[in-house]
Amino acid sequence: MAVMLDHTPLRREGEPSEIASALGFLLSDAASYITGIDLRVDGGTVANLPRMKNALS
Repeated sequence: MAVMLDHTPLRREGEPSEIASALGFLLSDAASYITGIDLRVDGGTVANLPRMKNALS
C-alpha cells in the first residue's frame, strides 16, 4: 500500500466521505442523465499505474 500511495498524485488514502459524496451524487437527481460510466474515485491511482510499474522495475 505504501508503494501505491507514493505513486498516487494525492499521496493519501481516500476518506469514506469522499467515496460517499461520489455515490450520493450518482444517486441524486443531478445525475439522472448519467448512464454507463466508470467514475474513478481513487486519487489518480489508476492513471499512474504505468508510472508505478516503471518505478518498480
